[in-house]
Amino acid sequence: MKELKLSEQFRFAFQQLKSSCNGSPKGLVTFFKERPTLTKLAWALDSAAGRVERIGDYQKIHSQVSAEFISDWRDYQARWRNPVAYVVSADIQDGMGDEWGPMPSYDEFLERGSDPYKREAPEAEFESEFVPAAHDGHSAISAFLELAEDRAHDRRSNGCEPEFIANTYLIGIEALKYFENVIGIDVGKAFDRWNSLPPVFVPKHVSDQHGLTSKAGLYALFDECVRTWVAGAPAASAAMCRALLELTLKEHYLRNDKTEFVGLKKLINLASARYAFINGEELHALREGANAMLHDYASSASSMRVDDANMLKIFRDLKHYIEEAPEL
Repeated sequence: MKELKLSEQFRFAFQQLKSSCNGSPKGLVTFFKERPTLTKLAWALDSAAGRVERIGDYQKIHSQVSAEFISDWRDYQARWRNPVAYVVSADIQDGMGDEWGPMPSYDEFLERGSDPYKREAPEAEFESEFVPAAHDGHSAISAFLELAEDRAHDRRSNGCEPEFIANTYLIGIEALKYFENVIGIDVGKAFDRWNSLPPVFVPKHVSDQHGLTSKAGLYALFDECVRTWVAGAPAASAAMCRALLELTLKEHYLRNDKTEFVGLKKLINLASARYAFINGEELHALREGANAMLHDYASSASSMRVDDANMLKIFRDLKHYIEEAPEL
């Protein structure tokens, strides 16, 4: 039997859990202790969702997914993630006996809060590999550089090994410092930007119109948007996001219209008039901000502040319009 795609594995686990508690997240939290099957299904869903999320550590756009998966994923994120996390945590704590004390109530669990995407410095005493979903990349690199520099000076002062070994350490350290301080790419902030990006799930009917490895089209433009922003060039990224918005509207909202020579302003007006869920005001703000950065960035303040919060909003808007593109 052919193995299900990861997105469909998630959907299968999600549908099983929802069916078993009558579509009620509250029912899951209320009855999981009385019905061990619910705990088992919660573990299965947590595992499937985790595998989907781990893909986002390596790529920010997912091709060829079904509209049903997108809908289920949103429902999971909005209503089911916390109940599932609570049931899984309760099962873990139950297995620990009295070591962790009593399990808090669900409301207490929510009040304590936790960031499922929080990353911490690796503990080299117990860990031997970098795990993007769990580890802070900048902390890992900083620890490596500190150790490498210490080792380099030790090797040089002891004189027990060829000098090129110490030199190799020191040259590499200086190269990375040059990369950050002269070229201007802040590695820590690059990790933070990459980790904060929401994944984009491209519906099959959208994905089918674009080659995954093409140097033009939706995937290539999205890659440029991401790389420029992660590298710390938000103005360039905003300009590429503007181009991606234009492509999305032309090819997936107004595909049957003659739009070859139509500007983005009119494209937004046409699309927002046709589709109720399109916020024309927000898209015009994106367009105007990108225009200001393109034409006046060096000499005047942009109409849109160039900061990470605004760039994340742009990416979320693009994610929304790509995922909601109608099947024409």
